[in-house]
Amino acid sequence: MLNIGGHVLALEVIATTESTIDRLTSLTLKAQRIKTTQPVDHAAGSTTESVATNQPVNAPAAVRSIDITGQPPLSLSSHASSSNVAQTPPRGRNVVFFGETGSGKSSIINAIARKQLAETSDNATGCTSGHKRYPVTISDQKFVLFDTAGLGEGPAGTVPDAVAKRQLKKLLRRLMSSRSPSDGIDLLVYCVSFRTTALVRAYNMFYSKVCKKKVPIVIVITGLENEPNMENWWDKNKGKFKSMHFAAHACVTALQEYPGIPDDVTRRIAESSDTLCNLLVNNCKRWAVNDSWFNRIAGL
Repeated sequence: MLNIGGHVLALEVIATTESTIDRLTSLTLKAQRIKTTQPVDHAAGSTTESVATNQPVNAPAAVRSIDITGQPPLSLSSHASSSNVAQTPPRGRNVVFFGETGSGKSSIINAIARKQLAETSDNATGCTSGHKRYPVTISDQKFVLFDTAGLGEGPAGTVPDAVAKRQLKKLLRRLMSSRSPSDGIDLLVYCVSFRTTALVRAYNMFYSKVCKKKVPIVIVITGLENEPNMENWWDKNKGKFKSMHFAAHACVTALQEYPGIPDDVTRRIAESSDTLCNLLVNNCKRWAVNDSWFNRIAGL
């Protein structure tokens, strides 16, 4: 708003690249020739209308925005499309479970998945023949859990010991020697019942000889549902494993809930499920080996 020679003039403000001083000079010259039909009553402070705009003089000036770049404004849709690039989802991390018959491999997988995926059995003989794979998601990460036939069974077992070992070797070598993006081994899980001592022979055969110690390995001790503090079992018995190296351990119960189960056992079941999930998330490592590794494994 300008007051020139007792006359009030409402101006239209225009964003432009011209010189502001030249603009104001031109407007001042024009204002000197304008006569209003109604003077401003300064004493009363009343609202007066301007001849130029026919709007109250205390109304804000209209502002028109001008794009001085000459370029069209950015489109939100075009920005979104540029960032929406198709990406290949990462493969699930492969985790292989192995151990003696009755060590609870299948039950451990069910505890991790928090549902019945793998078939389980209370018999002395195993219930898994060959190997089976189960995709699961833990903390928004994808895993593929491989359940394998139990070791140590006699000739009359579901899978005799010699056959189970041969199948496990074949699975490990296939996963390690394949160049498929879905293959590789990210973690070995050695499952052991608290009643038996971990077999050094099985550890050396599959971790040391077959996997060449290139894959992280953890140990899970099962059957501890009656232990007030399951972790205490490891403190008392870890000396039995001094000849073997594990990245981590877990002392758990692989027992499933059933009607009438005691509250303290229910608590240990839930605790075990969380412990097992954390064990996988914290110890899996992306499978990455060079060509010489593939050639060596393929020649075994």
